[in-house]
Amino acid sequence: MKPCDALARSVADAAVEPPQQEQLGRARAELAQCAPSDAEASELGAIVLRPDQLEAIRRVRAHLQRDGGCLLADDVGTGKTYVALAVAREWRMPLVVAPASLRSTWEHAIRRAGVHCRFASHESLSRGKVPHEHCDGIIVDESHRFRPTSRRHAALARLAARAPVLMLSATPLQNRVRELAAQLALFLGEAAFGLEATELTRWVVRSVAGDGVPLPRVAPPRWVAIDAEDGDVLRAILALPPPPRASDAGDGGVLIQLSLVRAWASSRAALVAAV
Repeated sequence: MKPCDALARSVADAAVEPPQQEQLGRARAELAQCAPSDAEASELGAIVLRPDQLEAIRRVRAHLQRDGGCLLADDVGTGKTYVALAVAREWRMPLVVAPASLRSTWEHAIRRAGVHCRFASHESLSRGKVPHEHCDGIIVDESHRFRPTSRRHAALARLAARAPVLMLSATPLQNRVRELAAQLALFLGEAAFGLEATELTRWVVRSVAGDGVPLPRVAPPRWVAIDAEDGDVLRAILALPPPPRASDAGDGGVLIQLSLVRAWASSRAALVAAV
């Protein structure tokens, strides 16, 4: 029997044997909270949310209420933006923090979702321009770009100290587990840096795999000198193995190769910088 069904039966039984008024009031309040409202929740402005998105919203809300934050790590194209906006519609003054290059993308999504949000760019935080207006919820897109020693990380930490924070990233870990810890430290504090990788995944939400998804094994970076002929360099780039990814994720390896090929076509110095 489902919890809501059991609770409904207990309320129905109350008609035969009335409990104390206070107990009956609590039972009715709990029943109202767990009553299904998917029909209303599935509509977000002009968007109709999928069942997997509704489930992600439920789990994200639970993390925000219990822990003050979490990281939504679904793959590119799965609708993380609208999951975040569905959560934000419950806030009075939400703030979106994203790269300046994604401002128009977010503004378009905000209009379609019918959710009023203010916008601040990663770059503005790096320049020390922190929004002074109060916000009661923060969405951070491309959260893996917030390095623990960066100015933008410190600025975002000051904002997150006063409001719950929902981070979005398809690649929350790129080189070291410390990168993931730095993101979660925005709401967990310094304690995040003392946690093991398996412990950190408690605050990572994925629609398919669920909470606690195992992190890929990542080898430390190894610097190499580029002294080969251009043709050999290009062939080596094209022969790069794909990066590690979750079994349900898309293939982003071609994007890495494309970036390196573009840098190679620009100059040897640009390729070295990209590597």
